[in-house]
Amino acid sequence: MSSARQARGDARRPSLITTAALLFMAAFVGIGPYMVMFLNEDGTSLSRDHNSHGFVSPRHILRSHRRGAMRTGSSPSIDRMRAGYEQMAKSQSRDKTKLRHHKRVDSGGDETKRRRLREVETERRRNGYPLLPPSSHGEDSQAPPMMAREPVPVQIIPANSDGSSSSRLSSLLYEGIESSQRLVLASSPHENDVVWLVDLSRIMCNELVDEADSNMRKRIERHRQATREGRASPFGQPPPSLASPTRLTSALQWKIIIIDFSDFGYVAEDDVYYGIDDFTLDCIKPLSDLIGRRNVYFASREHVLGRNIQPISGGDEEQPFGPLGERIDYQRMHLIHFMMGKVRRINFGHRTLLEHCLEDELSKKMEVGVANNNPLDMASLDRPYDISHFWKVGNDDNHTSVIRDAVNDVVRSLGDIHAPDKGPSTMKTFADQFGEDLGSFKSINLTCPLAREMLQYKILVVAQKDKYEGHYRLMDALLSGALVMTDPMSSLPLFLEDRVNIVVYRSPAELKRLLKFYLLRDHEAERIEIGRKGREIALRHHSPAAWVERMVFGNWSTLMG
Repeated sequence: MSSARQARGDARRPSLITTAALLFMAAFVGIGPYMVMFLNEDGTSLSRDHNSHGFVSPRHILRSHRRGAMRTGSSPSIDRMRAGYEQMAKSQSRDKTKLRHHKRVDSGGDETKRRRLREVETERRRNGYPLLPPSSHGEDSQAPPMMAREPVPVQIIPANSDGSSSSRLSSLLYEGIESSQRLVLASSPHENDVVWLVDLSRIMCNELVDEADSNMRKRIERHRQATREGRASPFGQPPPSLASPTRLTSALQWKIIIIDFSDFGYVAEDDVYYGIDDFTLDCIKPLSDLIGRRNVYFASREHVLGRNIQPISGGDEEQPFGPLGERIDYQRMHLIHFMMGKVRRINFGHRTLLEHCLEDELSKKMEVGVANNNPLDMASLDRPYDISHFWKVGNDDNHTSVIRDAVNDVVRSLGDIHAPDKGPSTMKTFADQFGEDLGSFKSINLTCPLAREMLQYKILVVAQKDKYEGHYRLMDALLSGALVMTDPMSSLPLFLEDRVNIVVYRSPAELKRLLKFYLLRDHEAERIEIGRKGREIALRHHSPAAWVERMVFGNWSTLMG
């Protein structure tokens, strides 16, 4: 038995000539390191260590060498082969480590994602912010896709089963679609030419991406079924066959507009746990990979960083309000390479209910002959009182209304100042809270009483919160036809211009001077004209319908569309 086993071993043992030939070939074709898989230094076979597929794993060979099964010979060629193979094995080990690292990143390791993006951002800063490589789908056009038909079907994501609104943005979207002649609420998110308007306050990124992926698969299936049945595809004329569910055509894609309507977005300095780069990795880039860069849009209220109004020091009323912060340069951030156009700046539109209440009040005045038939001429109504600022000092538990409290002090002080050109009476001012929870969607019963109150004043003063820009009070005040004064913004909402259709004050002292100036009889016509133009801008460009239509049809290469 032993002699037979020895014979089989001798048969498997390569001859010296064969061994030399193999080594010579390895020197030319670069397979030297792999020869260790089959030969020992003394030419004996390693067949006893083969696995079931006749292959010796690299790790097994190295482990055998450490056990002493592979004796260290004096042959230089064998030593070079072993050294080369050990280098190859180390390289494979490093690659596996990198692969595990990337898997951890993809699985949601927030700190790892942030570290990786910080490294990329540091390198970009060092190189003067060079452009990142173009998107893999090769779409560099900045022109937004044209709408194939009107009215365009619009789907609000996430959709409420009863069509009701559950946030400030959703209310604005539903009102806008309902009152628009160019838009219609989609019957299904899978419709052809549908546009998704995403309320980011009501859906997580992973949920949005999953819903978009599911929608794409349903579209592909509808297209394939129509092709099998010999019918025209519901999505126009894409190719009759698709390579795979992940291989898409432009005909099956649709437009997704993501809207962040929160007071604080993803760029704020306190976004420690989830910042703009996390949002890019979790939301913008996956959608770009799925439906193409030219179909992904992003709009946000957050366009200023570092705004934090401080109390006036030393009682110096000439001191400007500040710091007002700096504009966020989204063009220097990663997300811009996975979306279309610019990050749109959005502001509040006016509320439809308030518009109806104001029109009802105007109709009542027309019936008694104190107003003409021009709805834009609400500014020329006889207004018995002078100034109003609907805010109560100490009304903010979070202590983020320094500027509103300062404005209240100014308006209250003017109520006790004699106005020489108005005779012996003083200015009639109001600086307090009107009702409870004014402006929230729980206070709709106060909207019409507020409309009546707003029509009593010649000038309405509004102010933003200390740490962020934008509020509903601005457009509501403009809608009343009164002259509206506001604190400074990094950029006024679309078509608003200082001293043309609105007035901007920058300090308590300047606010006092402006209020006195526009209440003089010599400047009454100018005050009325500014109020009239402000109401016209609010009606034509900041209604819910105009607001939503600008999202769908607007120019995304500009900041405000």
